[in-house]
Amino acid sequence: MDVNLNVIIDIPRHRQEIVVRDQVPAFCQVFKMIKRDTEGNRFSNDNVHDSEVVATFYKIARPEIPSDEDEPFIYDLGRVSPEPLATAADSTLSPAEEEIVVDMVRRAGDDGIEIGDSGRFLVWKDAAPRGFGQPVARVSGQLSLKTPKTGQGSLWNYPPVCTQLGCRAFNGTRVSEQNPTCLNHKGPNTGFAVIEFGTFDRNGQRTGMDHRILSFTYANGQMEEHLTLAIQYIRRPVGQETRRIIFSNREDAEKTLAVWQTAVLFQILRDPTLEYNSTSISLAIGLEREVKEELRRVGLELRLIMMLANRGEGEKIEFPFGRRAEPAEKLSDLITATDGALYVATDPKIIYGGQTINAQTTKLHSETQGDDTIAKYRAEFNPNVKIIPLASVPKGVRSTNLKRMESHLHVGLYVAYLFRLRNHLDKEFNLTHPHSLNKETTASHFDANSRELIQRFVLKEFGALIEIFPCPHFQFII
Repeated sequence: MDVNLNVIIDIPRHRQEIVVRDQVPAFCQVFKMIKRDTEGNRFSNDNVHDSEVVATFYKIARPEIPSDEDEPFIYDLGRVSPEPLATAADSTLSPAEEEIVVDMVRRAGDDGIEIGDSGRFLVWKDAAPRGFGQPVARVSGQLSLKTPKTGQGSLWNYPPVCTQLGCRAFNGTRVSEQNPTCLNHKGPNTGFAVIEFGTFDRNGQRTGMDHRILSFTYANGQMEEHLTLAIQYIRRPVGQETRRIIFSNREDAEKTLAVWQTAVLFQILRDPTLEYNSTSISLAIGLEREVKEELRRVGLELRLIMMLANRGEGEKIEFPFGRRAEPAEKLSDLITATDGALYVATDPKIIYGGQTINAQTTKLHSETQGDDTIAKYRAEFNPNVKIIPLASVPKGVRSTNLKRMESHLHVGLYVAYLFRLRNHLDKEFNLTHPHSLNKETTASHFDANSRELIQRFVLKEFGALIEIFPCPHFQFII
């Protein structure tokens, strides 16, 4: 860190720690990791349906009517008008049409009915005991998907198709179920699990981490069984499971994941050799107390150890993310063929860091971007969010360097929020203590230099040096 700075080291004890704020504003929401499905009442990470299977069901139940363009008019005499036919545009097949599909598939025998040109087939499989290539007894007759099998033994797999009306999925269906159901229809209950995985060296020291969050449905009394089944279908995690918490609602699960991942972020900054195998890190905004507790659980604490004596001292510190914007510069002045821009969006209550390579700044966070964090904040809370040009940064290949610096900006602003530091990035708001509004950042953007870059930014722009210290582990009972 820079020398010859006029600093204050006698910091009041209560200001050395993360500041727990009294109330959580409505705009403080962690990143939504689990999405609602099209019906709005189920939660899933993946699409329920296999589109090719769906199309085949419709093709069987609602065959196309042959053209009558070449028929003589004489054929029209005495013809009875048919009932109006349902079309493939209708949302679901009727129970009668479902029976037509089953009947036609049964008639097709062992060959089945091919699903498009996929090399997969719809077949009917009768109940069968274990043995003769049947590793688990099939307890009922089941409409199944015949798929090529890799490896030795049988040439085909036969997962049942979900029996939930209108569903064509087969992920998680089992031949041991009387009425097989997929992961989304195991039962009337929905649970949400947050799971942590870890890898360890010979001495038991943690070398890597991974997290998963998932929703799952389960029948009464079968929560653990159906969760275990759901875990088999998520992206394979790295390492062994080290802890798991199950929730009855999505919001608490997502908050917990954000707290765990935020703690991992500071572990990585403290020890860059720690590998983290998740793509993104959800930042725990509005959860200061929980972050403090989780950091203590993993043996860390953040502490404010020094403050600049005055604003002018910050001018002695080199800006860490590129060339700092001059007061009169606009975003368009920072953008060239090789450089992009970092900026801060802020008002008295929030602060948000971003990057752009588009000199047309009017398109930044426009109202047409419905899922954009700042666009939503403007629409719901304050339309007068100010965009402050921050720095010109070399873009790098595919803007890799610019995006990497953006991630460091995310964390710098988040740290300033955790310690309730004043917003010195704009004179209009320099008496405010805004909440950070960045909900996530990219895990792979941090390395051995990241800790110093973030510390330098917070010290220069907010006047405080925040350090990551080890502390005695405090094991919470969960």
